[in-house]
Amino acid sequence: MKKLLLSFLLCSWFIGYAQDWNPFPLGQKSFYNVYKNDTTIHVLHADTILNRGSFQTMFFNYNDENYAGCYENVYFNPYSGLYSTTNQQFYRVKPDSITLKNDSMLIYFTSANPQYHDSILFLAKSNIGTSWFSTINLIGTNFNKLQFTCDSIYFDTIVGNTIDSLKIISVQAFDNANPVSSIFDNQKIILSKNYGFKTMIVFSGELSTPARLIGFSTTFNQEGFNYPDFTEYFHLNAGDVVIWREDFQGDILNPSYTKYYKDSIMSSFLSNDSVYYYIEREQTSGSTSTLNYKYLRENFEWLDKPTSLFLNSIAYSNYLWETYPIYPLTNNNFSREVESNGFHLDTTDCQIYQTTDFNVAERYNTKVGFSHSRDWGWHMKTNDAIGWTINGISEGANWKMLITNVKENTINNPTISIYPNPSPSGNFTLESEQAKWLEIMSIDGKTVFSQNINQSKTAINTNLPQGLYFVKITFENNKQTVQKIVF
Repeated sequence: MKKLLLSFLLCSWFIGYAQDWNPFPLGQKSFYNVYKNDTTIHVLHADTILNRGSFQTMFFNYNDENYAGCYENVYFNPYSGLYSTTNQQFYRVKPDSITLKNDSMLIYFTSANPQYHDSILFLAKSNIGTSWFSTINLIGTNFNKLQFTCDSIYFDTIVGNTIDSLKIISVQAFDNANPVSSIFDNQKIILSKNYGFKTMIVFSGELSTPARLIGFSTTFNQEGFNYPDFTEYFHLNAGDVVIWREDFQGDILNPSYTKYYKDSIMSSFLSNDSVYYYIEREQTSGSTSTLNYKYLRENFEWLDKPTSLFLNSIAYSNYLWETYPIYPLTNNNFSREVESNGFHLDTTDCQIYQTTDFNVAERYNTKVGFSHSRDWGWHMKTNDAIGWTINGISEGANWKMLITNVKENTINNPTISIYPNPSPSGNFTLESEQAKWLEIMSIDGKTVFSQNINQSKTAINTNLPQGLYFVKITFENNKQTVQKIVF
């Protein structure tokens, strides 16, 4: 009954709240280009107004995810760690929340200090000639107050063929009572009566260029840019090929490596809600294996969700995954990424916990689908699509040239084989075509054994006590490699 009443109240505020001159119209997804010389697309979605008695609070993405009543803990608890580890620039685009009282609003932005949220007073319904002041706190600026002035109102195009009333608002910076020159001198806020900000100054992070509205989407209307559909990300057919590069940055226990492989689509099943790929994977050595990939639309709903949203669903492995902006690529293609720093929400007590040494991300684009992954936990491993042949057209890396380069690199960077390992006796065999010097080091880095190598297969007798050691091999070209061995 309580949930039903709450739903009714939210619905009542949604319908009853006057939308005229609302900078972020309820229920509208607004698509913005934000940064100078950057076509990155950020998506804002104000979806809820809560009644607080003498005022109301507008939230972004309040209903986009199932936070089970823990919304404020996910977004507004500075001690949870979310602000300190996620990409701050995303939050500096989207306001945290907006307080509404009569005809005034306080727009809150996250600052560089996660425990502090700066607010801007904005009078969206101001008439021509009306001015007002708002304090502002930005590190490294020469002002502490802003004067807003409604300069004019006129009709013009919003996006595409949509025409609406537009309000031009100028901004003058002040240092106490003194006007000062600032980055806002040549900037104007443009506010639409029915579709929100056409041009928006983001009062945190990047200030040099206002955000520009390039599209919007509501239940009843869509104009300009909109999300690419699931089927635009997953469209490969038999005969298409994707070439991958895998990089691993190791340590003294796990050597670094780079390897390549080619995925050939043998068959595919494509529908509006699911995609299945049957793939043959070829290594540069010539060995092959087969793989089956399955992609379900229900697991990729985040492709149609706003920027800076923390996904909370079993489909995302019970971690809070953060949505990145949309990145335009060449030839009208787009890329989208999600990342997790190991945070997860316990909805029983609204506490946020973190798995340490956890940082994973996945990226998909409308050219090849899955295009990038990274796992930067204990080690750093990345996979990137570096070439492809789609519908007979090839771009990027060439597989035959890669094979040739890998073979040449193998000659210049010889491999070794050490066996047996472990070796209880402390003796082992080294096989390598170009090794010239061998050192064995203890776990504290001290050399405890060394020997010249002058043949491709050498028996090594160390007589060292049992334990963990490291074998360092120097080759004829003076390159080195290290492997661990247990006696």
